[in-house]
Amino acid sequence: MIEVKKVVSRGRWTRKLPIQEENLSVTPPLVVGVLSDTHVSTLRSREAVRMTLQLFRRRQVGLILHGGDVGQSSLLTEMAAIAPVVAVRGNADSLELIETLPDQIRIRAGERTILLMHGHHGKTARATALSAAGPDVDVIVFGHSHQPLIEKHDETVLFNPGSPTERRWGPHFGVGLLTVTDDGIEPELVLFDDPAQLAAVDV
Repeated sequence: MIEVKKVVSRGRWTRKLPIQEENLSVTPPLVVGVLSDTHVSTLRSREAVRMTLQLFRRRQVGLILHGGDVGQSSLLTEMAAIAPVVAVRGNADSLELIETLPDQIRIRAGERTILLMHGHHGKTARATALSAAGPDVDVIVFGHSHQPLIEKHDETVLFNPGSPTERRWGPHFGVGLLTVTDDGIEPELVLFDDPAQLAAVDV
């Protein structure tokens, strides 16, 4: 069972955020929605996230992973209305999120293990993720670079969904999906040039 709400008090205010323990278990089969680096701060970024969450609803995701740099904590609450949210802190997150979200989380999905991190503690995000690869980790979900990636390294798949709001130097925005079954974990990238294109993605 995933605990998706915890009251976090800071002086005069109290917020409810989707906070999890650093080790979780989920039961396959399920579809996992994956996003990172939303950096929600503008109307345009909010629209991109809104279209992403509509996609997750259509795909009936049972879990949402956020790889850090959320932008606004309210986004985590919005996502939690769709499915349980597992999120880690990013280097550009607010102090509130940095203090309350973990640096990384391991998720046990049947016989498989997913490691969620942001990827900002090394020379590059890919190098940081690669340093955590090993026979005990099936998929490493990370962000930071805004570069969509699916890359297999021995027994570990490196999976970066990109960013739905800031493609930076890359050609596409991106979000991800993980289909988790008893047989394994299948990663899928959904790349787009305009958030409106997400409405046409088949279920």
